[in-house]
Amino acid sequence: MTLEVSAPSWPARVIAVESSASAVTRGRAAEFRKSGLFVEGSETVAAALVSLGKDPTAVPLVPSDLHGMPVRDFVEVVRAFTATPVIVGLTADDPDPALDATRTVRLPVTPTHLARVIEESRPQGLVPAVECHEVGGLRLDVESFRVHWHGDEVHVPPRLFELLRYFAVAHPRIVTIEELISEFGANGNTRDRGERVRVMIGRARTLFTLVRPDLAPPLETVHRVGYRLTGA
Repeated sequence: MTLEVSAPSWPARVIAVESSASAVTRGRAAEFRKSGLFVEGSETVAAALVSLGKDPTAVPLVPSDLHGMPVRDFVEVVRAFTATPVIVGLTADDPDPALDATRTVRLPVTPTHLARVIEESRPQGLVPAVECHEVGGLRLDVESFRVHWHGDEVHVPPRLFELLRYFAVAHPRIVTIEELISEFGANGNTRDRGERVRVMIGRARTLFTLVRPDLAPPLETVHRVGYRLTGA
């Protein structure tokens, strides 16, 4: 993913630590993306800190009943190497911990509420990122909803744009069929929802082929697993 900005940007991602009995977020990944948020789940404190070390501009979202480390200690560790505030999620019975460098939300948090808290928490001098994804010859400009494939524009409807955006955010990870069904299958039984996803993939490939028939479309099938973007 390429983030093109005129000044340092924040946030590119939200790291939601899910190592507790509490549900941290409420809503599908697509709903958070529509609010401008890319939520990455992390099952352990250690994994969350590794992700934050790789991207110190990411925003940690941790439940107050965090497993593996007291929340206060987690905040202190994060403060040691980044100025990014930690957002602490509270259950209905939790008091506000009043920790330094934190904001609090009630769990499970919705996309709209989380987006508002993150914007209010933005450190001075940092600006929101302009989202632009580049994977090999594929470029997605989210602000203008434009897709280019090796320099040629591909005109895609909004639903297919969101599908491509989902793959771009996930790249280079393989996106499983089950995940796509959950995000883009709408209602119906699993077989019907799976067929809707396959139709969407087929339509996207057709649009790329119409623009550049000399190139294989950038959506690769991983047999019995799912799909991924290729870097061709």
